[in-house]
Amino acid sequence: MKELSDVLRKLEGAKVSGTKKEKIQNIIDYYEMLSSPMSSDPTDDRSRLFDFYEELAARDYKTLRVNKVIDKDIEVDNYFEEATRYIFERKFGLDVLPMEGTRHADGKLPFSKQEVVLWDNKSTEAPYHFPDNHFNQFLRYIRSEKMRVTLFLIVVQDYTKEAVAQAQKLKAFSEEDTDIALIKASDLKYVADQWENFSDQKQPLFSLQVFNMTGELTRNMLLSRMEWALKGMGKR
Repeated sequence: MKELSDVLRKLEGAKVSGTKKEKIQNIIDYYEMLSSPMSSDPTDDRSRLFDFYEELAARDYKTLRVNKVIDKDIEVDNYFEEATRYIFERKFGLDVLPMEGTRHADGKLPFSKQEVVLWDNKSTEAPYHFPDNHFNQFLRYIRSEKMRVTLFLIVVQDYTKEAVAQAQKLKAFSEEDTDIALIKASDLKYVADQWENFSDQKQPLFSLQVFNMTGELTRNMLLSRMEWALKGMGKR
């Protein structure tokens, strides 16, 4: 028993107490959470954050600490945002536009000469329910943007039916017919990984039309929208 406890003490975040059977399981659980120290893209440090994108979205502190993605819990929000920026810049090849001040959405993308897309990350351990303070926050972001916001994309680990209803309400309150879309981090990561496979082009230009709708962007819906977005590009 002492030997098992000594092993567990050396494993950061592992539970030391328990029966012999529980301690053995704690050691197994620890090593099952470990992944390869190699990142998917050695040319960009943010790829390590992308590799743990779903864990960042869900605030899975234990897995993130074990794999040395974070040192402090407070880093999760910033790293979730950085991983999303990496997706748009490196995976989709889009320009992330600069934003003035500090009271703004997490990111902005060009959509047309007159329109932009805003996105915001909300990491939560439980499914996101879109509280009223976030509703007011996002409404302020939309209304204060100089260009028309055609889409406001909210990236979360999961969401409730209440959140979908709030998205519909925010579209109405935007007064600009702004689409409000909810997307799971796992699905955004899936699109990022699969986009090139959907095209016969070596470097297909990503279309933000894939996300441009109000409500929930399910996996099946995203697959369908990727297909017709690429077909539309082929006609150009």
